[in-house]
Amino acid sequence: MLWLLLLFQLSLGDLTYCEVPEFTFKPVSGYKPVLLQMVFRHGDRSPWLTYKGDQATYDCDISQQVRFLSAQGMESYEFHHIKTEVDKEKMVFAKDNMYGGSCQMGQLTRKGLNQLATLGDKVRASYVGDNNFLPTYMNISDIYVRSTKVWRVIQSAESFLQHLYPSYSRDPDARIRVNTVPSEIEYAVYNDYGMCPREAELEKELFDKWFVDELDLRHKEPYASILAKAERFFGVCNYNWYDAYFDILQEIQCNKLEWPCIDTESGEKECFTEEEFNKLVELVYHDGVYRFFDNDTIPLARLDAGWFLRDILSFQQMKHEGKTNVKYTHFHAHDTTIYPLVSLLEGDYSSWPPYASYIIFEMYEKDSEYYIRVGYNNKLLDLNFCSKDENGMCKWKSFFDHMSKKIPKSSDCNAQNQ
Repeated sequence: MLWLLLLFQLSLGDLTYCEVPEFTFKPVSGYKPVLLQMVFRHGDRSPWLTYKGDQATYDCDISQQVRFLSAQGMESYEFHHIKTEVDKEKMVFAKDNMYGGSCQMGQLTRKGLNQLATLGDKVRASYVGDNNFLPTYMNISDIYVRSTKVWRVIQSAESFLQHLYPSYSRDPDARIRVNTVPSEIEYAVYNDYGMCPREAELEKELFDKWFVDELDLRHKEPYASILAKAERFFGVCNYNWYDAYFDILQEIQCNKLEWPCIDTESGEKECFTEEEFNKLVELVYHDGVYRFFDNDTIPLARLDAGWFLRDILSFQQMKHEGKTNVKYTHFHAHDTTIYPLVSLLEGDYSSWPPYASYIIFEMYEKDSEYYIRVGYNNKLLDLNFCSKDENGMCKWKSFFDHMSKKIPKSSDCNAQNQ
């Protein structure tokens, strides 16, 4: 348990959630680039929850900015032409029950769109060109894109891809297909349709055993008072983890809005403070260390992201065996995809993945040997489980063998607490 507490301590004060991670990676010299893979979280979004009296305002009017990979400006997604309007004066239900602006719940904001555009520019500068991972001129057969079927995620992918390959670097009618699966059977993120009962069981077991019985921080000050205050402001959280309160307040912080206030019975105003929010962040980060823990006994991260990991490894294996010409695989998903995947890669997952977080896999070849390098938000992962060459490069076969053991079987989802 000590190492978990250490991770918790390291996470305190880490409030970089709102900022786009830096990107300064460059290909490794002396090795032949073979396959580039990236996994992203979507960009900044409006909250997926609101509360009575919500006075925040968010800008999601990006309909004229988002045009998929077509120099002719063709729209690729059915919602791009829709503009949302929330007028608190004219709309009867809006005044006390919805934040203002131009957003649906959980929609990509203009800021979020630009975050992925910025990353697209940086990745292009580092990885597109002669003798690099990606050619200067786009060939659609070189790229595979996979996204969850969520509006903000697809738009984030589109924004990145537009800047990875601007209109001057592709044919006028070039279109990259975004591959999705039905939400009911999605496995790139926690499945809300009960497809993996054991996943829900493990999450509850972890909460009951490790968080409540052993640490019980939320019942100690100052956390108890802050959570009671959050209930007064936003209502009772109807599940164990406190993402709901975090979601509302972190969006206020990210967009530099005023902290929410309510009228008390005495007629005075009571306001949430940044200091209280920072304490709430500590709880949420602490929760995350438990929720995405992974080992052979508690394989929660494997059930959260193991099948997604399988897809990543599958492209690497096909490349190794000469069975695919794909040069770049682009996976776009959520924080709850990035979080467990970093855990499976045995990296530091002690703080919540910021908007536009990314994991990068670089596959190389040298003297008939394949190698892999992995980074998370501009930091290389140690991959200490790998066999390495004299330059410290991880040998792909040892990486593949180690990570393959973390791919779950369908039977692993069977409920055990009948």
